[in-house]
Amino acid sequence: NLLKLAVYAKAKEKAGYPRLSYTVWRHVACNKLQMSEEHAWMLFKTFYVLSDWPQRDRLQWFESQASEDSTVIEQRKAAMSQFDEQKYLSYVSSNLTELLQLLVEPEAFSENDHLLTTDAMDALGFLIGGQVDETIMTVRQIASMSSQASKSGFSKISSTFSLRRFHSWLRTYLSDSCIGTMACLMNGERLPKLLGHTSPSGDILVSGADFKIKDERPNSASPRTSEDFTSARSGKIISNHSTAPSSDYLTVFVQVCKQTIVKSSEVDHSGVKIYRCHYSFIYLLAPLRYVLIEKCRHTTIILGSVETTVQCISCDDVTVIATCHQLHLTSNNNCTYYLCTPSRPVLFTGNTNITLAPYHTFYPLLSKHMQEVGLPPTFNLWNQVIHIGPTTDTIESSSSYKCMRLNQFKPFVIPFKMEGDTKANPCAMPMDYMKALSDRQSAIAAWHQYLAEQNMCDSDKSELKKFVEGKFEDWLIDSGHIRQLEGLILNSHASNT
Repeated sequence: NLLKLAVYAKAKEKAGYPRLSYTVWRHVACNKLQMSEEHAWMLFKTFYVLSDWPQRDRLQWFESQASEDSTVIEQRKAAMSQFDEQKYLSYVSSNLTELLQLLVEPEAFSENDHLLTTDAMDALGFLIGGQVDETIMTVRQIASMSSQASKSGFSKISSTFSLRRFHSWLRTYLSDSCIGTMACLMNGERLPKLLGHTSPSGDILVSGADFKIKDERPNSASPRTSEDFTSARSGKIISNHSTAPSSDYLTVFVQVCKQTIVKSSEVDHSGVKIYRCHYSFIYLLAPLRYVLIEKCRHTTIILGSVETTVQCISCDDVTVIATCHQLHLTSNNNCTYYLCTPSRPVLFTGNTNITLAPYHTFYPLLSKHMQEVGLPPTFNLWNQVIHIGPTTDTIESSSSYKCMRLNQFKPFVIPFKMEGDTKANPCAMPMDYMKALSDRQSAIAAWHQYLAEQNMCDSDKSELKKFVEGKFEDWLIDSGHIRQLEGLILNSHASNT
């Protein structure tokens, strides 16, 4: 199908190659491949998001989606960063001949052998890279080296590669990614785990430990010192920023348990993978390339602006707060997502009890970060879900998610001081949700006024204060927020010393 699509697109000249117009793609997807139009548009939009368009152009594109027929994308772009590496290697190895044939130009032919042009090699470089003496290079750069040219079939005269010799050379050296997840875990830099202290970059890393229920510790509201946390299973936070090119930055959070973690500058424009993290609060207040959240439980994750996709797989009782270009969900249970996204959320199979809500918080650099990744704050499709899977049962599909009830919708405060111009949530929100927040604030103001009018004596005020603090402590423990609060208190004390 890909080969047929490439041939058909080239036959359409400017409407199909080197950039594929939506008109041509819709005809192929809907009339030839029997896709629904919403699925065809979703795939087209996904490839657009993953292409290297300037962020200014991307903003303008999302703000003018009504004219989607005139929109074009780069035909050869796709994102492989989030795929399982072993499966990806196996797929490329098994289909290498077909992949290379897709890149052959019909007129590029010499001495009974097809030729690969430099443009074709640049396109292949999106899928395959390499490393020479610890230096990351493109496949074209490596294959053109004088020490490799005779083996890879490179001709300096024509600046082309012999398909047959290049295929043999590439298959000989094909291996796992040198900048992928496993390479990051094995060779990356482990970020400092200084409990209750700020890192040199100004980011905050705070940790919790074995949080007990109220009956197990008599004074559960009092903050703990760093000695209380030495027995915690802290997990790992590992980055490849010191070895990888900026386009392939990756930060991996593995088995973070019962901690509050805040990172900003250290994860700027990095891909992020969060794996098997439990009972934690993770703040990543930075522009991010993509985020993969897998097999996490009872964790709240607050993301900055995500340039491409937030993907959640096999998570339970997880809350994600994000501005992103796309959200993909697979096999998640009892999870909540607060979103600002210009794309319809995609629910694959296996999701149950998913709750969706509009984005409801901010931090001082939010507007700047959204602009950096090309996200329009005024365009939000958070509740317009697309279902993709083998079933076409509309009842089953619609029962896998729900929109948050208005009486459950509450503001979320990010409790950190940062420099920046954003003073309020810039993202579009439905009027009924805005009214729910306004009514809640009005009710709190009315309660404060009521108390002020009671003219209570000092002893009554003391009793009321004690009662409210007790109820608040019970709520912190029952809701699990005591873990986050104690981590923040610990960090605050350490920062002042």
